[in-house]
Amino acid sequence: IEHEFSVTFNHIHIDLMYPLKKIGYSGGLKKIEVSLGMTRSDETAGITGLDAVRLWNKYERGNSEALETLIKYNTEDVVNLEKIIQMTHPRMIEQELKDCK
Repeated sequence: IEHEFSVTFNHIHIDLMYPLKKIGYSGGLKKIEVSLGMTRSDETAGITGLDAVRLWNKYERGNSEALETLIKYNTEDVVNLEKIIQMTHPRMIEQELKDCK
């Protein structure tokens, strides 16, 4: 993103895969959402990462609706990641404390 759009992000990046795996959640984002009882909107339910690439390609060929759907999909990714952190953070801390003993 930084290269393509010539912007700089000075935000912390945390890969949740490893801490989530330590507390029993594995798989991709959608699988973990289901494990935690989360749902997506009707418009984005069932869209996969591969579909996201296809939506981008459609947008590049002039389909503005594809971009709108992709933005909604990506927004749900970000919002749900925050919810996942809120739901699992106490267990992550507990696991880290156990690992220190």
